[in-house]
Amino acid sequence: MSVSSINPATAQTHKHARGGSSGTSSASGTSGAAATSGSTAASTSADAPASSTIVTLSPDAQTLASLAAEGVSFSLTSMASLGISASDIANATTPAQQYALAQRVHQGLISHGDLMTPGGSVSQSGFENLVTQFGGTKTQADQLFQSLDTNGDGSVSTDEFLDGMGSTSGDSPVAQSLLELMDTDSSGSVNSSEFINFEMAFAQTENGKA
Repeated sequence: MSVSSINPATAQTHKHARGGSSGTSSASGTSGAAATSGSTAASTSADAPASSTIVTLSPDAQTLASLAAEGVSFSLTSMASLGISASDIANATTPAQQYALAQRVHQGLISHGDLMTPGGSVSQSGFENLVTQFGGTKTQADQLFQSLDTNGDGSVSTDEFLDGMGSTSGDSPVAQSLLELMDTDSSGSVNSSEFINFEMAFAQTENGKA
């Protein structure tokens, strides 16, 4: 797909097989986005604290949850914040120029900490900071951490986190705990921006950028 057709707010896709190699491709959109993909791992435990209210996903966020279940995540990033101008995009007319531009975007996203790292993880203290950033308590963070850390190694990996995000299309305690954190406007429904913001916060925590 031609990079030259992309405006300064664009969608950048980053794909990787879990434990394998990675690559990039681009597509036009109304907001910047980065994605990380892989295969689905084991389902998340349902031992998180029960919710006092029911929070649901909007239709577009349901699509993102389905993608998370397949190991795909997104983060919002503008081209301007990556130092890429409209003229940079317009001037990328050949395949070589388009590839070079895609690499610039990819490297910019890495430097911003907006891409989840294949094989990356977040420690319990880092996860506590993430949860409290979204209005949760340390107790909630620790209970949710125990539920997401399905292999019991003392950290939440990219795969484990995406499994948890994928579970939000269901009604388990884990799902409700995550949805309550993402529902930052307390509307009772998580929209796509709220969903992506939480994924991006995990990526930034994972990469030490939070």
